[in-house]
Amino acid sequence: MRKPTVPLMMATSLLLGLSACQPEPAEPEIADSNQPAVAPAPIEPAESATEPKLEDPTLANAEPNADVDVNTDVDAGVATDATKHTDTQAITPAPPSAVTTATKNQQLCASVSKTIAAVNSKSKMAEVTAVQDLLRDCLPAADNATVLQWLAAYQAMYERFLALPNTDTSHQENFYTVMDKAAAGKPVPAALFKTMSPRVQYLIGLVEQKADVSVQYLGEGDFHFHHNLKAMADLFTPYLRKDQAAFIQRMARDNQGIFWNDAAIAVPFNELINRALFWEDYSRRYPEGYAARDAKRLFNIYRYVLFFGSENTQWTDDAIREFDNAAQAQAMQQLAKRSNSVLAKDAQKFLEFMTLADSERELKYPHSANETADNIQREGQLAKQQLRDALQILSPWIAEDNRNCLEGVVCTTYKGE
Repeated sequence: MRKPTVPLMMATSLLLGLSACQPEPAEPEIADSNQPAVAPAPIEPAESATEPKLEDPTLANAEPNADVDVNTDVDAGVATDATKHTDTQAITPAPPSAVTTATKNQQLCASVSKTIAAVNSKSKMAEVTAVQDLLRDCLPAADNATVLQWLAAYQAMYERFLALPNTDTSHQENFYTVMDKAAAGKPVPAALFKTMSPRVQYLIGLVEQKADVSVQYLGEGDFHFHHNLKAMADLFTPYLRKDQAAFIQRMARDNQGIFWNDAAIAVPFNELINRALFWEDYSRRYPEGYAARDAKRLFNIYRYVLFFGSENTQWTDDAIREFDNAAQAQAMQQLAKRSNSVLAKDAQKFLEFMTLADSERELKYPHSANETADNIQREGQLAKQQLRDALQILSPWIAEDNRNCLEGVVCTTYKGE
C-alpha cells in the first residue's frame, strides 16, 4: 500500500517558503577604491600629495595635476559589482596606485632645474619646448618657492638661448642689414642670409617661423633677439599668489617692448603715467607683497622720468613753462586731480612751478651754494635744478642699488663687467 505524499509535499513547500524569507548573508566589505556608485555614504578621496598648493583662492584657474588621479582606473575585464564576489573569490589586483604615479612625477619634476640649466646658446628650440612641456606637467604640484625659482631660471634660460657671442656679430658683414629686416618683419634675402654665422641663421629662421623669437632694435645700431614675455607669464602665473601674478603679468606687459632707445625714452608720456600709477597702487595694495622693493623701484623710475625726462627726452621747453603738446598738458592736469596719490601731489607742484616767474623761482628755490649761477645758466640747467628742489624726487639710479627691472618678468641684478 502506497504512503500518502501530500503532507510531505506541503511540509517541503512550507520549509522553502520560510527559507526564502531569510535575508541574504552580508557581502564582505572590500577595502578598494572601486566600490559601486550606489554606496550610501561615499568617502571623499584623500588629498593627493601632488595637489597644487594655491595660496590665494582668487587664482583658482590653476589646473590640477592631470598626471595624478586619486580614483585609479580599473581594467575593463575586472568586475566591479560587489554581488559578483563571494567569500572564496579572489579579487583582481588593482593597477599601480596614485602613490606610485605621484612618485614617478616627483622623480620627473626633480630634473626641472637641471633641464633648464642645460639650455644654452648652442641649444635648439626643441630643447626649449621640452622644458616648457616639463613645466606644464610639474608646475601644478610645485610649492610657491619652487615656482618662483623655476620662473627666474626660465627667464635666465631664454637669455642664454638667445644670446650671441661677440664673435658672431663683430666684423660680420651684413649683420645689421639682416637684423634690421628681421626686426621689421621683412624676409631676409638668401644671399645675405648665407653670410650670417650658423647661429644667427638658426635664430633668424626661428623669427621667420614665428617660433616665439623676435628681433628688437635697441638704438645706436644695436639689435638683440627677444621672446614673448606674455607667454612666459601665462605659463607661470596660474600657480602664483595674487600679488605675485599681478607683478609678473604687469612686467610682461610693460617690458615686451624697449624702454630706452639710445638716451631717449621709448615710452609715450601717457604710458609713463599709467605705469607710475600702477606701481603706486601695487605698493599700496601689497606693502609686504612679492618683490616689494622692486615694485617701489619701478615706481621711482617711472615717477622720475615722468617729471624730469631723460638726456634726450624732455616733455617741456628748456624753461619748463610749456608742454610739448596739449595732450601732455591735459594728462598732467588730470593726474593732479587724483586723490590719495603721491603722483598727484607731484603733479600739482609741477604745474605750480611752471607758472612761477624767474624771480619767484629764485626766491623759493635758490640754487645750491656750491654751484655758481653762471655755470648753471651756461649749461641750461637752472630750471631743472630748481624743479628738483621743488619736487624733491631723488634719481632712482643714485638712490637704488644695481637692479634691472626694465627687461624680463622679474628684476635681475646687473652683472659686473
